[in-house]
Amino acid sequence: MSTNDISPLELSSDDQGRVFVGRQREIALLLGGLSEASSGRGRLFLVGGEPGIGKTRLADAFAQEAKSRDALTMWGRCWEEGGAPAYWPWIQSLRGLLTELDPETLHMAAAGQGGVLAQMLPELRDYLPDLPEPPSLSPEAARFRLFDALVGFLVRISQHRMLVFVLEDLHAADDPSLLLLQFLAGQLANGKILLLGTYRDVEVRRDHPLAPVLAELSRSQATTRIDLAGLSEPDVARFIMSMEGQTPSEELVSSISRETEGNPLFIEEVVRLLVSEGRLWTYAGDERIPIPEGVREVIGRRLGGLPADCYRILTIGAVIGREFSIEVMQRITGRTAAELLETLREAVSAKLIANTHEEPGRFRFAHALIRETLYEDLMPADRVRLHREVGQVLEATYAPNPEPHIEELAYHFYEAATGGDVRKAVEYAMSAGKRATDLLAFEEAVRLLNMALRVLRDHPDELQRCEALLRLGEAQARSGATPIAKETFLQAAEIATRMDQPEMLARAAIGYAGRFSFARAATDRQVIPLLRQALDALGVEDSLLRATLLGRLAGALRDQPSLEPRASLAREAVEMARRIGDPATLFYALVAEWAASLLGPDGVDQQIIVAEELNALAEKVQDRERIADVGWVRFIRFMTRGQIWEARAQQEVMARAAHELGQPSQLWYAGVIETVLTLSDGGFDDAEKLIRQTMDYGRRAQAWDAEASRLFALFVLRREQGRLNELEEDIRRALVTHPGYRSLRVMLLIVLLDTGRGEEARVLFDQLAEDDFAMFPKDNEWLFATTLLAEAANILDDDDRALVLYEQLRPYEDLVALAASEVSVGPVALALGILAAQLGHHEEAAAYFETALGLSLQMQARPWVAHTYHSYATLLAARNQPGDRDKAVEQMMAALGISEELGMPSLTERLQLRLAELGAKPRRRTPDGRRNKEAPKGSVLTPREREVAALVAEGMTNRQIGESLYVSERTAETHVENILMKLGFTSRTQVARWVLDSGLHGEDT
Repeated sequence: MSTNDISPLELSSDDQGRVFVGRQREIALLLGGLSEASSGRGRLFLVGGEPGIGKTRLADAFAQEAKSRDALTMWGRCWEEGGAPAYWPWIQSLRGLLTELDPETLHMAAAGQGGVLAQMLPELRDYLPDLPEPPSLSPEAARFRLFDALVGFLVRISQHRMLVFVLEDLHAADDPSLLLLQFLAGQLANGKILLLGTYRDVEVRRDHPLAPVLAELSRSQATTRIDLAGLSEPDVARFIMSMEGQTPSEELVSSISRETEGNPLFIEEVVRLLVSEGRLWTYAGDERIPIPEGVREVIGRRLGGLPADCYRILTIGAVIGREFSIEVMQRITGRTAAELLETLREAVSAKLIANTHEEPGRFRFAHALIRETLYEDLMPADRVRLHREVGQVLEATYAPNPEPHIEELAYHFYEAATGGDVRKAVEYAMSAGKRATDLLAFEEAVRLLNMALRVLRDHPDELQRCEALLRLGEAQARSGATPIAKETFLQAAEIATRMDQPEMLARAAIGYAGRFSFARAATDRQVIPLLRQALDALGVEDSLLRATLLGRLAGALRDQPSLEPRASLAREAVEMARRIGDPATLFYALVAEWAASLLGPDGVDQQIIVAEELNALAEKVQDRERIADVGWVRFIRFMTRGQIWEARAQQEVMARAAHELGQPSQLWYAGVIETVLTLSDGGFDDAEKLIRQTMDYGRRAQAWDAEASRLFALFVLRREQGRLNELEEDIRRALVTHPGYRSLRVMLLIVLLDTGRGEEARVLFDQLAEDDFAMFPKDNEWLFATTLLAEAANILDDDDRALVLYEQLRPYEDLVALAASEVSVGPVALALGILAAQLGHHEEAAAYFETALGLSLQMQARPWVAHTYHSYATLLAARNQPGDRDKAVEQMMAALGISEELGMPSLTERLQLRLAELGAKPRRRTPDGRRNKEAPKGSVLTPREREVAALVAEGMTNRQIGESLYVSERTAETHVENILMKLGFTSRTQVARWVLDSGLHGEDT
């Protein structure tokens, strides 16, 4: 084999002298990605393989090539032994980046976000000393702001010079680092950035934290996964030749390839072992290669050849970690730097360790398996002793500024805890957990706080254990692990009760009940008793904890029919919060009051007053999360009042805030509200997709409420589609899992009527009607449930109950029947018109239908227009005054056109039957189902689709359309697909031409 056949890159070596051969396909993929990234299309490469397969060598070779193309290339290594702070691989990379940037570029890149970035990278203040403190936000919102600021920082730098980040050993990454990787990967299209991550695929099983991250990242078009296999026999030959300078025999190559399966680390270790034994060039074909079962035996045999003193020093280094410094080693061993360097010379020569370029006097094990072999050879007592010694030395070394190293100290004292130093182990783990929480690294805080609790399990300090549990529960809740957090808070509550610690009990109760003051207790029977227990223990004096407990209990009581108890609690919470003067607590209490006592039809006008005060408080503390919550309050009020344009404006405010925050809760709210509007528009295909997308966010935010919300929305959708029978099983199941939602019984009643089971429906209706429908309190579901009950009374021809419902609904004739923010079934006036007609009050019924029609047209709610036309026409046909028949036919024809266009088969069928009874014939259809005289194409589009079409004509991409309308890119894409389908087009160009030809571009869309 001639070296002329080998490219320079193939025979290159890294800074530790390790050779690199083969991998032509992989290098080609990476260099292609580098070219794409340099043109502004960022890329992510994920390189997986078993230990020693050559992931780092591939990354090294690629990084050298990237540097030669003037890319800023940064490395970050995940710390496999524990003790590193959250975001460690990113912090390493960013520290390196800071040293590469001139002050002008750094100032430009920070762009007003430097104070936010300094949360993760305090060193930034050394370069930009006048950075402001970051804004006060909720923890989840703050983490989004941090991630978003970092993305903006890197994108701005990449406009001047391409960035390459190499993140090694992602299988050992902390969860916050993986979340940041996901976030940044989603923004790669905006910058000249290439990310390369390596990981051991043999460690990433189904339950490994990296597994779902890999699955999510792999769905992106910007991601390429590279799975490294063993080297081929020709590459094994090249590898050996490049190591030893001679061409190996075919028999040797074949045996080594077979025994090592082409793993470069195994090949290297075996070759070095054969060289040390003088047998590499004397190998006979029938001689067995001495390959042990595991490479650790190979490494162990190499390590066994070291002088005893060198081996002992390396063992201490293995306890310190994958890297160790001469300075720390001096303090542990008492030797001089010169003596240590001389002792380690043999290990360097054997390529077991190498100097790092990042810091003089610092060494790194050539492979994690070398460090692991040394560490695992230690007796347990020796490990504990050495960890204690290392911890004490590091403690003294970092004494002037321990904060950045607190995780490292926590790791060593935790490992030494069995030796008796429990206090330091707990204190450092708790401090490290707090630091991780402050860094918004909630998952890492969970890990660290669990360390403290494991130590405390064997050395109990009840108050310290309670504090650790409270912090752990908070971190678990913020990371999204709500069920686990609840169990943790219950443990804390039990200790706090036993130890008579009322403030700890209050914190546990609030944590258990959850962060949303409006959330019902639902099926969780421990929420209300725990909150009450905490209130009793805390006493009656004003405090932030008591005001919060009062507000949370008010929200939890929303399942109960009696209004006054929760209203009283909410008022007390608001009054106390006002006396204390804390804006955040007052905001929390006001939301509780709004949910507990103002969400019903009688509180509609007061809602706007509360919304304005909430908005002022949110602006005062500059909290984007609370601003989004205000949008929700305003939307419900405007939608209930039929103020559609104001409601749409609030939906856009919420969507904008939700996408800025990037949090599941706000994204869920925004999706629910967009679904309400889409259903009222008649965009049923869009609504189907929105319900599914919104549920994805809801599962991560408030799974219990999200499931109920999904069912409400599906009920309205399937009702219009004539598919209510599909929901019966889900509704019956929800009656058990969500007993607080009384509307579910009414929804089941409508399903029974829709599927022709009149007798079963009559039994259920009689149950619901007991004591004049007393089981339905006037809360946020009342209008929705009562209008559906009006429909049932009409179908069952129950005049007595119709009269009761008529009198109950009359004060609310100008409102829209909204179930909180979940769904709406149209104007209350429509239900009143149906009831009035049933009771023979024809003139009143006509007036109500006119009101319902005007409100529906004003709101551009075409399904409601169609239903109103149908009911109004039915009244006219029954009244049969002069002109009534013709007007009835006209209205039914109009309703039929809408129902056929939108896809409302049940209504379509009823209208066709009524028209046949009146002797009127709908216009005939062509064989493809279209009318002979088609409506103008634009009329088949919803108002939102007309907006989207106009933006398509302006040349906007789906992403730009989403940003303009404050909806997701996926939603914008769905709108465009529907427009193409409805107009019969195949390209965006056709849409643009149609918009211009039709004059739609000039409309006030």
